Amino acid sequence: MDETVGPNVLAPRRILEALTPTESAHAIKWRAASWVRVAQIERVARAGAGATVRLSHPLNYGLKRQVQEFILTYRYNGRGRRTSVACAHVDGVTYRLPQDWETIVDTITPATVDA
Repeated sequence: MDETVGPNVLAPRRILEALTPTESAHAIKWRAASWVRVAQIERVARAGAGATVRLSHPLNYGLKRQVQEFILTYRYNGRGRRTSVACAHVDGVTYRLPQDWETIVDTITPATVDA
């Protein structure tokens, strides 16, 4: 199987950089979408822990709770790889962003370091 048969998962940077040129319209479109996703993920990674992440629109949690700002933190998966997680703590409750949340980020404000 190759990218001309319709992969439905976006590729990471290391895969995209290894690909050879193509003429397939579908493959070109898929590669462009993958590069956009890579840029979104890298934008978040550059912000660093403690950064404030503001979404383009609030997310609904339950019937009456909407959250639009989250604080970026990191966690490690079972294989030792670092992944970014954004959480909001509102009224003693922690809200996590859904998977692929990088696609709905409006602004990222890096954490300030007190001197």
